[in-house]
Amino acid sequence: MSNQQSIELDGDLAVNLNSFERHLNAENKSPVTVGTYVEAGKLFDEFLRVHGYPRNLVEIKAEHVELFITTQVNLHAPATAANRYRSLQAFFRWAVGEEEIDRDRDPFRNLKSPKVAEKHVRIVPEDEIKKFLKACAGTGFAERYDLAILRIFVTTGARRSEVANLRISNRKSVLRPEPHLSTTCPGKGWSCIDRPNH
Repeated sequence: MSNQQSIELDGDLAVNLNSFERHLNAENKSPVTVGTYVEAGKLFDEFLRVHGYPRNLVEIKAEHVELFITTQVNLHAPATAANRYRSLQAFFRWAVGEEEIDRDRDPFRNLKSPKVAEKHVRIVPEDEIKKFLKACAGTGFAERYDLAILRIFVTTGARRSEVANLRISNRKSVLRPEPHLSTTCPGKGWSCIDRPNH
């Protein structure tokens, strides 16, 4: 066995968070999922440090988690607090599986996630949608660009962030007029062609 000191310091929250992140990447979790889990862990670690609470896994208790989640509820929307609760819960579940802590020392063993009230989202009436689309009428690139974005919202129901984060990694679309085509993108009489990025 090598005498080289292990990169893992048993029980240290910050170091185990690094191991957890490595585990998530090895499972090919999405970057968004990994980022969400790791961010919650780092925020929890910073909370414990600032308040002088133990940061050794075996010493972290349910009350520490409850205090942290309470601050998250006070600072953010309930859904955000619940998301961070689930992220930390996943971390400690991993820690139990890796035998970093015993199951009976899991601080989440008897806890419940913060309640998130159902959010009522207003449905935009069809006549308002038509007004939006009419406002983008035109043959210029800007008008067609705005119309394409609006149609993505209308037809997919995607969130604003989901549309804003749409990316084309290795190809780009170029608009060219094709009056004879019935399939349009993003407006009638246009088609999308792809060409490699250089």
